[in-house]
Amino acid sequence: MSVAKTVVRNLASSWVGFASQLLITFFLTPFVIGALGTEAYGVWLLLQATVGYYGLVDMGLRAGLTQTITRRIAAGDITSVRGHLGAAVPALAGLGLLVILIGSVLAFVLPRAVEMDPTVQSGLWMVILVQAVSVGLQMPFAPYAAVLVGLQRYDIANVLAVGTRLLSAGLTYLVLLKGGGLLGLSLVLLFSNVTDSVIRSRIAIRLLPGIRGVIPKLNRSELSEISTVGIWNFLIHISRQLIYFSDALVVGILFSATAVAPFGIASALVEYGNRLIVISTRILFPTMVQLKADGNREHLQDLYIGATRITVATSIAIVIVGATWISPFLLLWLGGGEETAAIRNQAPAVFMALGVAFAFVGLQRAGIQLVLAEGRLKRLACMLFVEAGLNLVFSLVLGRWLGIIGVAIGTAIPAAIMGLGFHLPLHSKILGIRYPKLLIDLSIRPAVFGALLFGAVLLIQQITAPPASWLNFTLTGILVLAIVMPLGLVLLSPLQRSVVLGKLLSLPRAAFSR
Repeated sequence: MSVAKTVVRNLASSWVGFASQLLITFFLTPFVIGALGTEAYGVWLLLQATVGYYGLVDMGLRAGLTQTITRRIAAGDITSVRGHLGAAVPALAGLGLLVILIGSVLAFVLPRAVEMDPTVQSGLWMVILVQAVSVGLQMPFAPYAAVLVGLQRYDIANVLAVGTRLLSAGLTYLVLLKGGGLLGLSLVLLFSNVTDSVIRSRIAIRLLPGIRGVIPKLNRSELSEISTVGIWNFLIHISRQLIYFSDALVVGILFSATAVAPFGIASALVEYGNRLIVISTRILFPTMVQLKADGNREHLQDLYIGATRITVATSIAIVIVGATWISPFLLLWLGGGEETAAIRNQAPAVFMALGVAFAFVGLQRAGIQLVLAEGRLKRLACMLFVEAGLNLVFSLVLGRWLGIIGVAIGTAIPAAIMGLGFHLPLHSKILGIRYPKLLIDLSIRPAVFGALLFGAVLLIQQITAPPASWLNFTLTGILVLAIVMPLGLVLLSPLQRSVVLGKLLSLPRAAFSR
């Protein structure tokens, strides 16, 4: 299969996987909030943020494995892949036990660190422990998931992810309907996540028979090689966890579990946009590795610039459209009851502040894959670590001063500083393009796109009433999408535009000629 077809297949499957997650969350979240209550739901969001930190325990080994296995599979070195798997499985199994131990400590500490209702607090220790067991049991299977990435079978990985989400959603509904509460939710995640990990490992062995019968063995040389890459991935992972999960913890500690709910809802809406960008750009890594190996700098430059323009424009579109219709969306989604009033009142402002941060992070996404393909893990880790530290400091300071909106602003400021001041200069150096020229190439077209979209959204607001039903909301969404698609042509170069328009114009002719 050609590189283009592989990229399209992986991108399409990633979008399907993302859409499934979005739809499941959309339909399930109001039911979960109604079944748990706002405070218990805020505690659940807080626990999910805490679970993200368990990934720090593997010291970057999983991310390092993905990168080393991808390169070795591309080179056809299956013997080396077997050695990596044999060394990594027992090492990660040991780290899984460490996660369970850490979870046991958190089960004692966390319920006492956050203000919450005693009825919610009473059984929380068991919920935390079950979540730790879930993460710990998945760790030994992680190397086999890396094999699927190395084989560029994102399509299979996403099919499994969709199946896991559907299973989890169905079980969540049944468990909460029976009054299972937070403990029931944690048991559902334990079952569905472990099932998913086992199935992934079996499929990886079937797709790459050369890894069948790998004997777990702590090989020092293999672990040393993995750790060399893993240590920098570890710092990258720490930084990402601090950037994406520390805000909810800061809100919980500075204020209360109840305050986490509106912040968490706004953050989740922004994060869905971020995930769309992430899944669309991460598949660029193997292509960029190949272009670098071939010495094809011109195509590498075109790929980076085109991908970055699209990601920035997508970020801008999500912020503009989201900020315009988030209030009627929340009213329709969560209802107008008193229970969700705090979420509906506070989430829009938080969304706007986090949306600004999201737009600047979009500027980095394709470049992160470029830096990884270039092998500059140390530089990337240092930049993300600095951003994470600034994020935490700004969020704490501004949170005490401005409330939960200050926590969100404290995320936007470091994203802007690091994106413009550190990431882009590194990208320009790798690509051999002067920084001012690169900044202009990346910003002018998305800025024009954003201005045109903003004007179109204002016009829609003037000629239509705020959506008062899901039908009206859907029709408004279709109208916006119909505007966004042709405006997207602004992002393309004249040559790219002529190719795309030619393809589109040929579709009716091809249909009638059959």
